[in-house]
Amino acid sequence: MTYMRTRRTAAVAVMTALATALAYSTVALPNVTLMDVVVFVAGWTMGAAAGITVGCLSWLIYGVLNPYGFNPVVWASTVACEALYGLAGGLARRALSPHSYIGLKEALLLGGLGFMATFVYDVSTNLAYAAAFNVPWLLALALGAPFAVVHELSNLVIFTLAAPPMAKALHKLSLPIGG
Repeated sequence: MTYMRTRRTAAVAVMTALATALAYSTVALPNVTLMDVVVFVAGWTMGAAAGITVGCLSWLIYGVLNPYGFNPVVWASTVACEALYGLAGGLARRALSPHSYIGLKEALLLGGLGFMATFVYDVSTNLAYAAAFNVPWLLALALGAPFAVVHELSNLVIFTLAAPPMAKALHKLSLPIGG
């Protein structure tokens, strides 16, 4: 029992490090990030609790050392919203095993889940921005819309193309899969 807990903790730490490193690696592409898909895959392969943990820890680290600056209200919002990807991955697991064959239909389902989670993330974080900087919420949503569209469409593509092979790679590495 302790051995599996240790392996699971190590897997969460590795996924957190990967998500954080990939966020920094894509910082030159505003609103295009690989962090979200890593968090989703953590939830999909290890269960919602692990995915939520990876999401929170990733943004706790990345947010404090954010190249775009730090604001505690926005940071708290992004930490909570990143956890949504882990939760979405955990929910996807109920409908689609990460070990099963992933064809185009299943990959598009994963992309759609990524798109929906990203939409919720973007609306929530734009509202947090409005609260943090005393900007009318409709204005914050309107000004954030072009960035949100880039984030949502890029995640649609990234989740569709990257989530299935990532899950397969984790399985081959024998990371603790379970929920």
